[in-house]
This record gives sequence, C-alpha cells and structure tokens, in this order.
Amino acid sequence: MPIREAIETRTGRLVSPGAVYTALDRLERRGLVRSRLGEPTAERGGKRKRQYRLTARGADAIAHTHAAIAQMAHGLKPKLGTP
Repeated sequence: MPIREAIETRTGRLVSPGAVYTALDRLERRGLVRSRLGEPTAERGGKRKRQYRLTARGADAIAHTHAAIAQMAHGLKPKLGTP
C-alpha cells in the first residue's frame, strides 16, 4: 500500500491500513480525491486495486492548507529564535 508506506516513511510513525482507507473514503466523499478500480493483477490473486487521484478541488484544499501552515510557522520563527 504505497500511501501508507509514504506516510510511515515521512513521519516515522506506523499507520494502520484501516486508518488510511477511512481517510481516503472521507476525502472521496468530500470530493477531494476520486477512485476507480484498476485491472486485476496476478500479484493480488486476480483482485483489482483501487486507485486514487487528487481532484482539482483537492489540490486547492492542499494549497490553502499549506499556505495557512506556512503563515503560522512564519509567525513562530521569531519566538523560536530561528532565522
């Protein structure tokens, strides 16, 4: 599960598959990602993988959230004594 592995690599924290699927389901219901079933694969015993794609609305949400976090971080720099 590449999404779970990426989260664990970047954060150093273990994430359960159920938590990832729950989050993806919520994001899809909000229109931030879309999913589709891929082709069956031999490595999965003929099962199809669900593939996710970020929507334009999702990209806008990421940009807005990133800007808000950057603004908050900028305000903290003087208090932390970092340049």
